[in-house]
Amino acid sequence: MPLKNGKLSAWLQLIRVPNLLTVPGDPLAGIFLAASSSRDVSLPTVAIAIAAGMLLYVFGLISNDLFDLKDDLKERPDRPIPSGTIKPLEAFIAAIIILVSAMGIASLNGRVSLAVAGVLALVILVYNAGIKKIGWLGPINMGLCRGLSLMLGASSAGLPALWSHGVLVAAGLLTTYITAVTVIAAKETTNIPPGSKRWGPAFSVAVFLVPLSAVNPPDPHILARMFAVCLALASLVWSWRIGVPLCGWPAQLVAAGIILASPVFSVLARKFYSS
Repeated sequence: MPLKNGKLSAWLQLIRVPNLLTVPGDPLAGIFLAASSSRDVSLPTVAIAIAAGMLLYVFGLISNDLFDLKDDLKERPDRPIPSGTIKPLEAFIAAIIILVSAMGIASLNGRVSLAVAGVLALVILVYNAGIKKIGWLGPINMGLCRGLSLMLGASSAGLPALWSHGVLVAAGLLTTYITAVTVIAAKETTNIPPGSKRWGPAFSVAVFLVPLSAVNPPDPHILARMFAVCLALASLVWSWRIGVPLCGWPAQLVAAGIILASPVFSVLARKFYSS
């Protein structure tokens, strides 16, 4: 039975559809960092890692609204669940189905990927259950979600690749960076200036830049390609904040798809809220 437009729109609101484009970059980065020291990347492996990461992200969004239902009834009654457009039981069943699907898909990349996906799901639940409201623990937990998403991609290359220097440094960088961004975003609805906190993201990048660049010394030809691509996509990077991985044809194919999809998600962002 097809969904009515109002119901479909509510589900799209619930999963914050404009944000979905931000998800693939984390597991994609992890899988190519791992592949640089272990094995070649296959397109199915990339697709599995991205699919599992996106499903876990959607699971997090739905479970977040379920945990926040009491507050949303008072503060955001127009959201899909408190408004009654989507019943809490419907959202709960959808969240369980999506979580099970994410676990099943992650297992296609091996038991290590399944284990990482399980840890990520647990961290998501801990965040939604209330730790997000506890001082610095909330931002750190959010950072861990993104760092584990990167490791979810890396785990598809096996346990040795997961613990490789490049993957650990990149995961640490992403975790720290997202923690700093989340600290700033906590005050986004107020008129309180961020003060020195605004430099947190830049500082986190600077701290991890040297160890990350030492993973594999940059090849001049790769640097030239990166410079050319950055110039060509400068407007897209500025407008939609897209990362462009350059690690062989599978990465280029996925990156091209993300770039082509960007205008679609920008249009969706005008209709559906993203936070």
